[in-house]
Amino acid sequence: MQKWFSAHPNYVEAGDRVRHWDYDHECYVTLEVKKVCTKTFLVLKYDNKMDKYRSVYIPHDKLGIVPREVTNTSDTPNLLQNISMVWKKLAEKSEDSGYFTHRAGFYFIYNSKLWFLYAPGYREGHYLPYVETIHQNLLAIGATSVVFDEGDLD
Repeated sequence: MQKWFSAHPNYVEAGDRVRHWDYDHECYVTLEVKKVCTKTFLVLKYDNKMDKYRSVYIPHDKLGIVPREVTNTSDTPNLLQNISMVWKKLAEKSEDSGYFTHRAGFYFIYNSKLWFLYAPGYREGHYLPYVETIHQNLLAIGATSVVFDEGDLD
C-alpha cells in the first residue's frame, strides 16, 4: 500500500494528486487539486448522483499528498533520473538474496514536491547495500526529509 502524507500548503500545487476519505465508498480516493487556498484545497471530485466531476473544498487536515514517482519520463528532473540509474546499476552487481519486498524505496522532498524512488529489484540483497549511498546522493542534490521505507515483506 502506498504511503501518503499530511498535506502541507508549500508542497502542493494545482494539478497535484491528493488522497481523501470517501464516506460513500468507505475508502480513500485520489483527487486532483484544482486550486490551492490558505485554508482548504479546491479539488476535483466525482459525484455519483450527478454522474460528473465537480469541484469541492476540503480542509488541509483531511487530505494527504500522493508522492510523485521517479521515472524516466520528462516530468522527472534529470538529477533524480540519474540517481535512479546509479542505484539500478549498483543493484545489478549485487546478489539475488534476502527477503522479498514490495514497494521499498525513498520518500523525499525535492523542489518543494514529495517524491518516491523505488528500490531496484524485489529482493533486499539487491538494494540494501547501497541505501546509504543513495541517501547521500539525494541529500547532495538538495533533497530534504529523505526517509528510506523498507516496504512490505512478502
